[in-house]
Amino acid sequence: MTPSAPPTKQLTDDGKLRHLIRLHGLSREFITGILDLAEHYQTPMGQPPARDNVLAGHTVANLFFEPSTRTRASFELAAKRLSADVLNLDVNMSSRIKGESLLDTIYTLQAMQVDLFVVRDAGPGIPDFITANVLPHISVLNAGEADASHPTQGLLDLLTIRKHKGRLDGLVVTVIGDIAHSRVARSISEGLRIMGDNELRLVAPGGSPGFRRQDPLRQRHGLANPARAYQRQIQPDDRPRIFAAIRADGSARKARETECDRHAPRADEPRCGNLRQRGGWQAIGDHGTGQQRSCGADGRARRH
Repeated sequence: MTPSAPPTKQLTDDGKLRHLIRLHGLSREFITGILDLAEHYQTPMGQPPARDNVLAGHTVANLFFEPSTRTRASFELAAKRLSADVLNLDVNMSSRIKGESLLDTIYTLQAMQVDLFVVRDAGPGIPDFITANVLPHISVLNAGEADASHPTQGLLDLLTIRKHKGRLDGLVVTVIGDIAHSRVARSISEGLRIMGDNELRLVAPGGSPGFRRQDPLRQRHGLANPARAYQRQIQPDDRPRIFAAIRADGSARKARETECDRHAPRADEPRCGNLRQRGGWQAIGDHGTGQQRSCGADGRARRH
């Protein structure tokens, strides 16, 4: 049975970040400050990584009850480069496997003077549950929670977008994959909503992402060909076949666009790009108007 707890109060009374469980509830200015600080620690590939003593004298425990080698390694390296003492809890040897409760583990590590818990778990609500049961000086960082939230990955995505686009406002961002079960999609959605007037496009297998949010962030679903987004882990032997299928799909789409342009009745008619399969038609959304323009079997563009 998954523990439950009310949503965590992430900021202290004086406005400092104590826990990071989700991006929802953080201000645009606060997230901008985090991204600016992250840029301060970035160094080019091939150069020594940035180091600091900001966490000297503190102990960080990585509680990865869901396996994730790359994410855990990232948190371990980051903590060590900030001069923290690091404890990695091996999920295969954890006390939970032996029947002890989650709180037994937390209380034991708390008695060992751990200051920060980095938590990743396949069950929903675990980070909130831990924050509700730790001492006031302890912080909790969500490193991936079921399909609900992954705030650090969301921040990393925002940082990457800002680095390449120069801004985080007025953008159209497409997320492709198994959206219905994606904690990353939820976190990047929260981040984009906070940072400005952005549009999020969700592309998922079957054209039905199954992900909705009640917020002002504009969303479109099923735009473009899903590009054969797989719900399982892609294996090395799959790649030649997948890449060949994607190349073939791209060639066919390019041929349709060229044919549409060649037969368009007016020079100002729309290009049939960003195609979406709908019955016997390839349809695209008219940004900002809600109208649909289609390219039929004869290659002519039509508005309807």
